[in-house]
Amino acid sequence: YRDGTVKQDHSNGKLRVLIDRDKLEEIKKNEVQEGKLKFVMDLTKTKEGAKEKEEAAFRASVNRTDRKQQARYGRKAGSALVKLNQLLRKVVEEVSKQRDFEAFLRPAAERAGQYYFRVVKPEEAMDLMTMGKKAKADGYKSSAAFRQDLETIRHNCDKFNRACQNRNSDLVLLAHQLLDEATRLLDVHKQAIYDFDAELRDDQAVVGDAASRPSRPAGATGGSA
Repeated sequence: YRDGTVKQDHSNGKLRVLIDRDKLEEIKKNEVQEGKLKFVMDLTKTKEGAKEKEEAAFRASVNRTDRKQQARYGRKAGSALVKLNQLLRKVVEEVSKQRDFEAFLRPAAERAGQYYFRVVKPEEAMDLMTMGKKAKADGYKSSAAFRQDLETIRHNCDKFNRACQNRNSDLVLLAHQLLDEATRLLDVHKQAIYDFDAELRDDQAVVGDAASRPSRPAGATGGSA
């Protein structure tokens, strides 16, 4: 307590112990060197440590394609849907690497608590990890749907900030920057995305035409009497 490594917090009406990780690691290092270490705290097993570990695993996963994925891509090498989602995954990967956007990596309710869902409906929540999983499953049928999810992150952040009397204005600014950065990355591949979208629209039109054709009555023949 004396050097500020451990503090008590009563701000929410409950007693919480706050530990300065950097100071604790320094104390641990010094005491190990001096042979005076009395206890060891594994910070990776704390709630924050577990989140950091999961976030690191997510960043690794968006950059790794397992054998099953490789086989799927091989079977559908010419598919505009697969190619579009591969490209969108790369965009998610790039923005996820940037520390400024860590607040949007995981579901916001994990940080804000259940009050978040009083402001934003659960089915309207969005985050980068969810977008990455959606792209991995070829869930985006157009680049417009991907852009809409990015806009949803920004909109939800702004909406929750207003509900909290603008206490999270810094996050709103970062949400706008996230949208701008992702848009910039998409624009780098503008022509390819345009071609993928056009091919997917054509495919949908063909499917729609086939579905709208009347079925042939049973027993009907193609010849004339």
